[in-house]
This record gives sequence, C-alpha cells and structure tokens, in this order.
Amino acid sequence: MDEKLTEYEDEALLLVKAYPKKYHRIEEIIKDLRSVYMDAYLARGLDARRTSQGDIGLTAAREAVEGLLEKSLIKIEEDPRFYFKRDK
Repeated sequence: MDEKLTEYEDEALLLVKAYPKKYHRIEEIIKDLRSVYMDAYLARGLDARRTSQGDIGLTAAREAVEGLLEKSLIKIEEDPRFYFKRDK
C-alpha cells in the first residue's frame, strides 16, 4: 500500500476488518464510526456537535469511508456514488 492512511481511515479499516459480515453497507459503517469519533472527541473535552462544521464525528466518519473506498481498501455491496452524491 503506497498511500498513507489518515488516523480516521486507519480506525475505520480496523473496524470493518474486525466485523466484515456486519459492515457491508456504507450507512452501517458511518453510523458506528460516528459514535467512535464522537466518544473520542468528548473524551478530549470537545463538543463534537457544536462546531462550525456541524457534527465533526459524522464528517470524520464520511471522510474516512470515502477515503477507504477511493483507495480500494474496502468493498461494499452498494454503489458509493449514490450515497455520497447527495451530500455534495
């Protein structure tokens, strides 16, 4: 693997590899990653919901999943173009 993973992508990849049967849909991966990232932000004393970016836990989760899909490190059953297109 030539490309370096971000901290969020690395964490997302570990989660998906640990439970491959559970994480085959984008929504499931993002939902659980959002919880992981929100807990991490809150543990650091940051309010992850009230920022200029909105919900940074959700943003980080989406960016991590998009990055892993672009790098072909995860495979999912649905077409990711349809999922991410509506947010852009």
